[in-house]
Amino acid sequence: MSDALPVLWITVGLQIQSISYSEEMSSRHIAIYARVSSSGQDLAAQEPDLQAWADHHADGREVIWYRDTATGATFARPGFETLESAVRAGLVDSIVVWRLDRLGRTAAQTLTFLSLLDDLGVQLVSIRDGLMPGRRRVGSCGRSWPASRSTSA
Repeated sequence: MSDALPVLWITVGLQIQSISYSEEMSSRHIAIYARVSSSGQDLAAQEPDLQAWADHHADGREVIWYRDTATGATFARPGFETLESAVRAGLVDSIVVWRLDRLGRTAAQTLTFLSLLDDLGVQLVSIRDGLMPGRRRVGSCGRSWPASRSTSA
């Protein structure tokens, strides 16, 4: 039980710091979210592609990185919770992930989050899945899928 208190304090501290910093921003930012499932893994496979995307597409907009080392089975992750708070506060223009499964492993939670993004006008880019703004839109959540993807059942 005593191990949980420092983790809780760090999470709250990160959220307060993020909110304080965000209040000073004059425009919405691009959020880059990276996640690995365990401390035995690292973000080395994801970060170069994410950084290259930011280098080519940020167009002068601020880019803020959100990272987690936690299972994708739940959305109760410090980095994701901070990201979601920024999304709900209207501070995020786009979220960029390496693959869609980096957001979450459960379809229900991920679809709920994608619906929130649609409702708030936040673009989603998934580099490895080919999910990019400006491509033909299909699907119930209005996400952008590559034009080459089949929509037939």
